[in-house]
Amino acid sequence: DARIIDVCSTGIVDQHLVIPRFIIKELYAQTETGDDTTKSKARRCLEVIKKMEQLGTLGLRFNDTDFPEVKDTTSKFIRLARLIDANILTADISRVQMASIEGVQIINLHSLSNALKPLMETGEMIKIKVQRYGKEPRQGVGYLDDGTMVVINGGGNFIGDVIDAQVLSVKHTSSGRMIFCNALEEGLEEQHKSVREKQESYYEEDYEEEGENKE
Repeated sequence: DARIIDVCSTGIVDQHLVIPRFIIKELYAQTETGDDTTKSKARRCLEVIKKMEQLGTLGLRFNDTDFPEVKDTTSKFIRLARLIDANILTADISRVQMASIEGVQIINLHSLSNALKPLMETGEMIKIKVQRYGKEPRQGVGYLDDGTMVVINGGGNFIGDVIDAQVLSVKHTSSGRMIFCNALEEGLEEQHKSVREKQESYYEEDYEEEGENKE
């Protein structure tokens, strides 16, 4: 999650930040296998780690400990945190839930971000790169720099392009927030409120589930 760079740059993280080597290996593996979305996310994660290494004020180090008998990555995270008496900083809601059950202290990046970020309002204009098709015809999906999913009506015609879009609504979920927009390039008229709410309610669960597995 690219937001970690901003968090670390503020100096609020005054302890050593540890990245397990088994995560680095997994990310490199994902850049070679899987679909285009998985490859893109893995490359983005590796770029974030490189930027973190360049922060002179951050005590970043890598840990070579692995647990080959443990296949689940989240279980490895929790086991390593217990071993070195560390907290877990994450934006993965599944890790938050599992670690909480296991009694490991969690710093939820989504909760921290939502507590500090200004609210995006209906009618606000944003620029967004449309990265893939959405679940509806002519619908596109993009992501803000902080990983927030943006669903763009009419965005399916602009895959790979950076376009202007107008915010229709913002939905806050346990895994972060989702933004619903209209692509201005098509001159789309704002949908009626009742129709918009029906559409968002219908697809919110699917997008929320995808958001939980995104990072």
